[in-house]
Amino acid sequence: MQVQDVVWESLKGVGFEHLVLKTAGENIFADSLLVYPDSSGKLQRIKYSITMDDSYSVQNFHVQSLTHPNQKVGVSDLVDSLFVDIFPSPFTNTLPIQWMRSQFLQVYEIEVTWVDALQFKTKKASQRYTELKNTPEQSVYRFESIDAKTKEVHFSADLTVDKDCLVLEYPGYFRRRL
Repeated sequence: MQVQDVVWESLKGVGFEHLVLKTAGENIFADSLLVYPDSSGKLQRIKYSITMDDSYSVQNFHVQSLTHPNQKVGVSDLVDSLFVDIFPSPFTNTLPIQWMRSQFLQVYEIEVTWVDALQFKTKKASQRYTELKNTPEQSVYRFESIDAKTKEVHFSADLTVDKDCLVLEYPGYFRRRL
């Protein structure tokens, strides 16, 4: 079993994520703790877990507030998609990037289940990932949030990832510390 510990810090005030990523056979397990302020500024502790197959497609996920344990979402909220994008986690960008690599794609447009872990709301979202640079140690992918009908880009960021596609730098939002 391979185990990785990863920590990201927020570049927009207080906040961090501690992720434990385990690979066992054909399954990948992510277990994470998010600590971020809600809209009122009060710190929230949120735990999420994701079980994926070896192509990083989501098999199961669960998000729960440790501050308010009755707030949670899970696999029943997965909206016809292979991936879940949990805000404010930089890790969930790894899932479609890893899948792209396994399929030898340079551009990939997807529908994801977007989870706002601070407000416990979910929605279907369209995203596009474009490989800009790929080296053995570090790569850059453009992440775009797009309108499904018009294809208009609402948000864009060039993500620097390590050899395992874990985000090193999410400009203006996150930086990997460990």
